[in-house]
Amino acid sequence: MTEYSLRKTIILLIVAGVLSLFGCGRCIAQQDAHAGLGNDSSALLNQVIAVNQIKETDSAIKRLQEIAQQSIAIKCNHVTARAFMNIGERYFDAGKFARGMDFAKLALPYCTALIDKAEYYNHMGGGYMYQGDYVKASDNFFNALNLHKQMNPGREPSFLLNNLAEVNLRLGRYDKALYYYNLCEIAAAAEKNKHMLFNVPLNKAEFYITIHQYDSAAVYVNKNIDFVNKLKLSEDAKAPAYELMGRNLIKRGKYKEAVEYLQLAMRLAKNKREYVITSASFDLGEALFHQGAYAEAEATLVAALKKARSGGLFDNTISAYQTLIQIYKATGQFERGMNYMDSVAVLKDSITSAEKARTVDQMDVKFRTAEKDKLIAQNQLQIARQKNNIAQKNILIICIGGGVLVLLLVATGYYRNSRHKIKSLEQEYKIGVLKAAVRGEDNERGRIARELHDGIGGLLSAALMRFSTLDIDNEPKNQRATYTEAMNILGKMGSEIRKTAHNLMPDVLLKQTLDEAVRLYCNNIQQGGSLQIDYQSYGCFDRLTEDLKLNVYRIVQELLSNIMQHAHASHVFVQLLVNGNILAVTVEDNGTGFNIDEKKDGLGLHNIQTRVSSFDGRFGIESEAGKGTSVSVEFDLQKRV
Repeated sequence: MTEYSLRKTIILLIVAGVLSLFGCGRCIAQQDAHAGLGNDSSALLNQVIAVNQIKETDSAIKRLQEIAQQSIAIKCNHVTARAFMNIGERYFDAGKFARGMDFAKLALPYCTALIDKAEYYNHMGGGYMYQGDYVKASDNFFNALNLHKQMNPGREPSFLLNNLAEVNLRLGRYDKALYYYNLCEIAAAAEKNKHMLFNVPLNKAEFYITIHQYDSAAVYVNKNIDFVNKLKLSEDAKAPAYELMGRNLIKRGKYKEAVEYLQLAMRLAKNKREYVITSASFDLGEALFHQGAYAEAEATLVAALKKARSGGLFDNTISAYQTLIQIYKATGQFERGMNYMDSVAVLKDSITSAEKARTVDQMDVKFRTAEKDKLIAQNQLQIARQKNNIAQKNILIICIGGGVLVLLLVATGYYRNSRHKIKSLEQEYKIGVLKAAVRGEDNERGRIARELHDGIGGLLSAALMRFSTLDIDNEPKNQRATYTEAMNILGKMGSEIRKTAHNLMPDVLLKQTLDEAVRLYCNNIQQGGSLQIDYQSYGCFDRLTEDLKLNVYRIVQELLSNIMQHAHASHVFVQLLVNGNILAVTVEDNGTGFNIDEKKDGLGLHNIQTRVSSFDGRFGIESEAGKGTSVSVEFDLQKRV
């Protein structure tokens, strides 16, 4: 999580330095239309910066309110906006997010400069994210990003990329979250932003815990602690790292060690980072539950949830409710557990529903599309200028006379080069459209898988809990048999739903290599069946991007599905080969085969061709009735890794 107060200090120091270099009195006086008040404005801005050294929250807020009133009196909009936003940040640190948002909103009328507006939208986005409103959070982050790109075209601030990554992580959009985390790390290095480079390991640790890669998470937590020591920050700066260390240990089943780290995080964060205390309390309740301390776990979670609600914090509360459900189930309080299940269902729908994820994705697509449209417009303008230059050169050729042939050849070469560039842009644009279509299909698969698992699966779990509370011993024998049969049917339904959800959006690629994932899929298909699959792989697949790995996995999955449905084959040969910069995929069967000309536009082949084209690959198919089918796919890794 980006720490607002440290970033605020850095930005204000930069602003103060710039104002000093260019004559802060004249600059602020012009901005506020009061030529004689520049020195007062500069002094007030320095006072805002100085308040950051006040550790006691109430005293800091009181001083910032005084500065805000003074800056309003002299119509110094810049300082007024900063003071109100800093008050909001102080309330955020104290865990009072609703109160902090109220003060932050007061800053908007005074945000007359682009930098102030951008900081305002970023600040509001952070508040909405803490409150669990990820749609409004994303809207504000993208507004801030647009303003920053107006001030610095071609650059995206690392802290905004980090915030967008966190929103996507909370919505379960892990590929997009990792995409933004990586962009953030690159941007932070380019900016030489020590604060963001300090936070990136912490953010990636949370990401890897979420996707169950606990060893990677531990590496990044320790990296963050090393940064704290290297920068000689105060001990409370380690609180978020210790909280994540505790959460990671819980996932590994080391509950006693987890409790120690979580309690240490809470001690360090006391009176400084209240949001860390609340989050650590949620984790502590889970650790105590696994140790069998049900009463202590319940008391910890209920108190933390009450504190979160009073401060307007709804982010990350779902896990606390789920732990309470487990506690009530373990202690036989089924009715209370079922009541909380209803609360979790409502909270999930209001915070992390698939509809909200789609809305955020649409914002992302809209923003990126606008950027691409701007780039295309710039390219078109450049092309128009190039054509105009060619026309002028042709006139010059006619006038010169003697050098007509030489200049004509030069102009022709220049024109062909321009046309080649245009075709390259068009080709990349088409590939981008195909990639978006494939990614949209995979995202939809993921959404359906989550709804099957979390929605229908949750209802089945609730039904099983209700059945388990029925008194069967006193019922006639024929009704006991009916009850047992119903329970078996529900259990089978749950297994089928989990199997379907896994096939729609397998998490196997998050835990294994592409080679292992395809091999496992082939083994699962042929288990207990008449179809024999011979799978072979050669070369190293580590160079492949995550998108390409998923694409290859889907291609193999689609081809094998077609074979099982239509080919009536008894043997299939599947091969993955990396040779130099070429990735080759081969799938052959001894089935009935078909006439390619008659079925070349079939839906299955069309989907595979779309996936291959989206990565600029080559697709070939050979088939003849009664002689089986052979499909080959190739990708150039030099272009696509």
